[in-house]
Amino acid sequence: MALFWLIKGIFFVGLICKLSLAFSVEPKYTKFQFEEQLLEKLIRFEMYIEKLEKDNKILIANSMATINTTKYEMDKELNNFVESKSEIQKLLADNLNKANEMNTAFADNLKNTKQEIQKELDTITGEQTSIKDDINGLTGQIDQISSYVAERKTNKDNTTIVFNVYADSPQTRSKSEPIIFDHIRQNKGDGYNASTGIFTAPVAGIYQFNGHLCTNKAGDLEYAIYASNVYIVKGEFRAASDSDDEKCTSFGASHYVQTGEDVSVRGYRVGLDAGGDDLLSFSGALIKAL
Repeated sequence: MALFWLIKGIFFVGLICKLSLAFSVEPKYTKFQFEEQLLEKLIRFEMYIEKLEKDNKILIANSMATINTTKYEMDKELNNFVESKSEIQKLLADNLNKANEMNTAFADNLKNTKQEIQKELDTITGEQTSIKDDINGLTGQIDQISSYVAERKTNKDNTTIVFNVYADSPQTRSKSEPIIFDHIRQNKGDGYNASTGIFTAPVAGIYQFNGHLCTNKAGDLEYAIYASNVYIVKGEFRAASDSDDEKCTSFGASHYVQTGEDVSVRGYRVGLDAGGDDLLSFSGALIKAL
């Protein structure tokens, strides 16, 4: 509105100046002519002023419309900017929250991973300790075994098992009965039992066994050396029908015998005789311990 009055004042001053020049150069008229011309000029001036006011109103209206349009566009842009700002702030807040969540998750995962790794390390350490203990235990067992083997080897090398037994009285036995040699000349290792006539091997190894049997009766004498009820040597001896004294035979065999295995001599079918210089005997010796 101030712009309107400013423009109006400028035009009014210009008009006064224009009238003053007109009055100063115009020729002299009658009063009626003067008033008529003055009235005509006033009317034109008023019309001019009205036109100026109308144009001014249009200009002002257009300016206001432009200003309003510009203000509307600016307000719209401002609103868009505010909305964009809000969206950006929301996006930033969301991203910040996500970043915080990711950092928290990462920290938790890192903590859990660290705990799991520590747990695995503890397990591995425990297993290493257990393995070390097992190795120490095995080492001790190996040392014990080595000592046992060395001691066994020494004992085997130093083991002496030998027996020599005899009987000086007649005997009659069945096929399954061992001959009883009740007199002991030697029993190193205490393997022979004079009550049963059985030798029980104190240690495993290769043994040499020998038997010597006599008879004074005509007939066949069957003899054998048995180990665990399985013969290792077997034979037959026939005495002449006109024999008037004892007839004897000797036999023997080498055999591997396990620890605790029984060995015996058997003679049957005819009676066994012994007396004087003719004795029944059974002997054996460890050749090599195994």
